[in-house]
Amino acid sequence: MASPRVREYAARIEAVSNGPEGDRKALSEWRKLVRHESWRAVVKYMRSKHYAVFPLESPMNLDAIDWPTAQNAAYNFFDVRQGEIIAKYLADHFPTQTVHLAADDYRYGAALGVSRKTVIREYALPKDALVREMVPVPNSPYLWGADVRRNLIVRLDPHDGETKWIKVDFNGSTGPHTIVPDDDGRLWVSMIDHDQFGRFDPRTEKWTLWTLRPTNLPDTQAIGGAAIVHDMSIDSRGHLARDAFGKIWVTLVGSNQMGTLDPDTGAVAFHDVNALKGLSPINHLIYSTVLSADGKEAWYSQVNGYVGCIDTATHKVVKVVPFAEGEGPRRMARDNAGHLWVALFGSGRVAKIDMQTGKIVGTYEMPDPAAAPYAVTWDERRKAVWVVNANSDAIYRLDPSTGRSTVYPLPRQMAYLRQLAISPVSGHLIASYGNYPEGSGPSMAVVIDVGDD
Repeated sequence: MASPRVREYAARIEAVSNGPEGDRKALSEWRKLVRHESWRAVVKYMRSKHYAVFPLESPMNLDAIDWPTAQNAAYNFFDVRQGEIIAKYLADHFPTQTVHLAADDYRYGAALGVSRKTVIREYALPKDALVREMVPVPNSPYLWGADVRRNLIVRLDPHDGETKWIKVDFNGSTGPHTIVPDDDGRLWVSMIDHDQFGRFDPRTEKWTLWTLRPTNLPDTQAIGGAAIVHDMSIDSRGHLARDAFGKIWVTLVGSNQMGTLDPDTGAVAFHDVNALKGLSPINHLIYSTVLSADGKEAWYSQVNGYVGCIDTATHKVVKVVPFAEGEGPRRMARDNAGHLWVALFGSGRVAKIDMQTGKIVGTYEMPDPAAAPYAVTWDERRKAVWVVNANSDAIYRLDPSTGRSTVYPLPRQMAYLRQLAISPVSGHLIASYGNYPEGSGPSMAVVIDVGDD
């Protein structure tokens, strides 16, 4: 269901007057034009809001750049043609009135997975925070999150809700984005500003930082002029993974590349991936990366492109899995049987890829085709795939053996989930509500006791 703000906007479009009254055909054509131009304005708004993901102090923050830069499609997450497709589709298909869309009429589309034993605990965070995700750390009672808007990471005690906020040790804005634990209890943090990538040791509270900036980036403060270090290589548990040569792989949104870092030597390198004709590097929106169990392959996804695989020895792309435009392969996870699971943000599905052959061997419809699946997480304990969504206020549990999903509704509206972690001790699900920009949705961490133990 569309958000209240979008429904209100649609109603305002229909309230526009001064059309050619009395000429039914001309009025109908005028209405189409008004709708199209109105939704084009929303597309422009969406382009500008891409810059709202950056920290307030960032030279790429929306308040720091000019309007032509904000609207430059070559430095944006979707190109001119894609923007026009979105505007025209909304103009043609979005309901002209939505009063009949009552919230209690929503159908989940599948059986509920919750029971009397299911417990959802929420932990309030500051309203101006934007904590994208939360993770547990081995041998620690705390949960940790990344606040992309305030240049902080947060330590949360789930027993009493106490928080401790820790600044990145960098002279400038950083925008902590993705946070991943390793087996030694350290945290690895990608940062979207100033091309930073970091390691934080909770025991000593010391940072180690590396700069990852490809030389082919343009010299501009626009998004397309930043590396935007996004995701890092993980294993089936969602822990940091190094390849067979000890290197960490990261996705670089700004240049549509993969980067490698050897933390032991500090050596950094950049590697090209597949590119689609007509798209600028940032238009591809390269996103997630997962290492194969043997560390010989680094898989990556492109939201506006394909899923691919790089040989970690030769640094060459060796497998490419095509997806239709609009499918939107986003965050991925692997199981322990050689399968890569891919959240398809645009089509409301989840794909299963055989990592050995590079072929899609399964596609699973989610209960709500408009859920916008953002990320998948493999649950070895339950032998299940958890799917978190941007547009359903619910989490799905996919059973690979049957292909069926069950639904776990969340207690909040606008509960935009971007990642899900699983406690290795309790099996609890751990996440945060991360709706952009800050204030668009609830600012909370969430822990779910599924109640199936």
